Amino acid sequence: MSSEKLLDFERIFATYKAGIPPKQLKKLNSAVWFPVSKNSIFEKELAYLVGKIMGDGHLDKHFTPIFVGQKYDILELKKLISKVFKFEDSVFSIKFRKAKGISYRLSINNSLFGRVLFCLGAPAGDKTKHRGKFN
Repeated sequence: MSSEKLLDFERIFATYKAGIPPKQLKKLNSAVWFPVSKNSIFEKELAYLVGKIMGDGHLDKHFTPIFVGQKYDILELKKLISKVFKFEDSVFSIKFRKAKGISYRLSINNSLFGRVLFCLGAPAGDKTKHRGKFN
């Protein structure tokens, strides 16, 4: 297994305007999924989530990952993320939506995780206007 880093601390630090808060740095240091290395057990799942955000999701202005889909798909996605990345149920929020049909919205209230996805290529904000650049 290669240990070539795909994403390290410096890239995450650059997403903060005034530097990373100490509490967030402590969380990042204890995250089992960070730093991201080539061929790590998290590489495929992170790539999958970046793709999901590009299609049926987005990162909000606080780097919260949000996914939209049908109930079964959203519950399966939550189960995958919870199992692989070891997140507690308290970081997840699922809301029913009714607009031009019925869907569900999964939010992962973990901005560090959102920043990791952003640094790996997930677009932030309105994908149609900003093309992945965060203002």
